[in-house]
Amino acid sequence: MKNKRYLARYVSLLLLMFSTVTIAADPKGSGKVHLQGAIRNSTCMIDTGSTDQTIEIGKTPMAEVYKVGEGPSKFFSIKLIDCNFEKKVTQAWQGFYITFDGPAHDDAFQVFGDARGVELSLKDSRGTIITPGKPFLLNGTEDNESGLTYEIKLIANGHYLKPGYYQAIIRFKLDYY
Repeated sequence: MKNKRYLARYVSLLLLMFSTVTIAADPKGSGKVHLQGAIRNSTCMIDTGSTDQTIEIGKTPMAEVYKVGEGPSKFFSIKLIDCNFEKKVTQAWQGFYITFDGPAHDDAFQVFGDARGVELSLKDSRGTIITPGKPFLLNGTEDNESGLTYEIKLIANGHYLKPGYYQAIIRFKLDYY
């Protein structure tokens, strides 16, 4: 019987020691951090050299715009990187679009400044007119290494031509669904 008491005291003492250690090992101010995330399938990113571009159209003789109805073409590219046109999770992308936006008149972009009677026309590499604010479907076969190439030119808009400086800001964005 005496041995049982010693055993019971010993076990009680051990439990008390472990309880004390457990309490001492749980300092105030501790907590938990829960983390979560997602794996995304991104189609493309825009190369940083393509995000902000300035295109100098140069001086265009008013007589040329009057006779021909347009000035010379200038070309620019938007380079896409890390493109993945396949959606491996469920199905193929339903659409991959680029939208050019800015102040517009019909199918052209307005210019601001002293010049009058002109606006800017924008076309893709196949010669298709890009309508301001309207998403334009990309088919995924464009050459992403050299970039998406576009043509921009000054065109007459049927109003009185007046020479002078002009400028325009055209924004673009990529969307995919």
